[in-house]
Amino acid sequence: MFLDGSMLVNVQSVNSFQRANQVSVRSGNPGTLYLQLTDGDQTDANGISLRYMPNAGATMTITVDNISGTNNLINRVASQPFTQDPSIWSVSILSTDVLRNGNLLGTLTEGSTVRTFVIENALSVQSNNQEFCSPFGGNPGNP
Repeated sequence: MFLDGSMLVNVQSVNSFQRANQVSVRSGNPGTLYLQLTDGDQTDANGISLRYMPNAGATMTITVDNISGTNNLINRVASQPFTQDPSIWSVSILSTDVLRNGNLLGTLTEGSTVRTFVIENALSVQSNNQEFCSPFGGNPGNP
């Protein structure tokens, strides 16, 4: 078993979401990141990894890291938002979280078994810094 994961976007319910290679977020905006656990050793006819549904009582910690891997930016416990599908997990992003483009690292604990996975380049973070934006569409100081 090769534990892996996919980022999810447009999550409405257990049956309404889309897989994504990367999720775009804006720095300073709160929200929720969703992911689905997959088993990289098992694929469907199209080569898509099958979802992995951990045992009841499993826990997961998510770390959002910058690409260089030198600065853990967020480290928190994930939750399962849909009891009908334990492969889907979520983690809240706060307005105070300092985010940069980077990887999402997960640690899944099922009883005494601990597995880790990485979703590389999971986040694309846009700056919320208004000093670089002109309301007229030009460069600051030169509209």
